[in-house]
Order: sequence, then C-alpha cells, then structure tokens
Amino acid sequence: MTLFDDIFSGSGGVADRLITKFGTPATLVREAKTYDPAEGKNVVTTTSYSIKATPPIAGVDTVGAYRKDVIQSTTVGIYELTVAFKASGLPIEPNATTDKMIYRGITYSIVRVLPVVSGDDTAMYYAQLRA
Repeated sequence: MTLFDDIFSGSGGVADRLITKFGTPATLVREAKTYDPAEGKNVVTTTSYSIKATPPIAGVDTVGAYRKDVIQSTTVGIYELTVAFKASGLPIEPNATTDKMIYRGITYSIVRVLPVVSGDDTAMYYAQLRA
C-alpha cells in the first residue's frame, strides 16, 4: 500500500475519514429520461444519494464562489464552486450530463467530475458545480 492509498483510498483513508467527520450533507441527484410509447411522452425518474461534501476547495472565497483571479476563461464561471466527496459507499459514478447536486440548500448543475484514483480504486471525486 502506498502513501497515496493510506491518505485517500477506501473507508480507512484519511480523506474519507475527514469528509465523513467534517463534510457538509449534500445530495447527488440522478435524472433518467425514458420514452413511454403508451403515453407518447418522455418520463423522468430521479434517484437521490445522500453524501457528504467538503467545503468549497482552494481558489474560492468565503461565500463559496471562485475568486476573480481564478476566473480566467469560460471553463470557470462566476457562480461556480468545487467540492470533493468520497467514492466509497456511492453506488454510481457521478456524471456531469445526468446528475445535479444539492449543496447547502442550492441545486447545482455538475459541470465537471474529476475522479481521484489509486490503482483500481476511485477514492473520491471533485465536482465543479454551477448554480
């Protein structure tokens, strides 16, 4: 086991324990759209997953938005923030096209999801959120 594994991987990792202890409750919401031919319309079903997410990551100010010096292009908007959440216990892999996150009572679109991987295990995810 590497130092990276000790810090991040599995439920025994330091990052996992810190997010569990100090993380803010959040909800990852997956929307699935299917076509119902009998009704002749699209049907949307949602599934919610309770998670804990870190406070906004470096590069953000105290209210959760990116600092102006970080906003340099269209990849980061003025009303965005980045949080991290653990992969262990989450039965799905987060997806920017189908998922949203409810964080501190605000529903955010997920712009980008970046996994933190050690070997074959995903330890945690970073999610860029847009209000």
